[in-house]
Amino acid sequence: MTIEVFERLTTSWDVLERIKVLAREDPKRICMNLELRHQTYSEAPDEGLGYPRCGTIGCIGGWASLLLRMVESDDGEIPSLYHTGNRMGLDWETQATPLFYPTERADGISWSDSTGIQTPEYAERVIAHIERFQQKHEQHVCQIGPATAAE
Repeated sequence: MTIEVFERLTTSWDVLERIKVLAREDPKRICMNLELRHQTYSEAPDEGLGYPRCGTIGCIGGWASLLLRMVESDDGEIPSLYHTGNRMGLDWETQATPLFYPTERADGISWSDSTGIQTPEYAERVIAHIERFQQKHEQHVCQIGPATAAE
């Protein structure tokens, strides 16, 4: 199975909505303590749960980078999540950092904790985290910016 990124993602909300769909379709795709891993370039995750059908596991920021086509195809490397947040029009301190690196346990996830990863329950906690972010920042729907040489 491949991830279809052909639809036009024009706003930061479009990207987040697509990540929620990916997480629900196959919970093995979501792990907040891995930016992005693909089975072509990496061993299976240390947690030993393996790769999903599409072959890619990532966090919110990693998936955003992939959906925005910011991933280097020759080695699977992604740009810094700072660049991803910037491309999404997110302020690094007040928006991108809390979205990409959740530290509060309010949503039951933390970027540094792999407990229960790749399960439907974990995916729903990540989706709840995205939805809380969207509620808090609902007035901040940004157009996706152009790719820059720094990315």
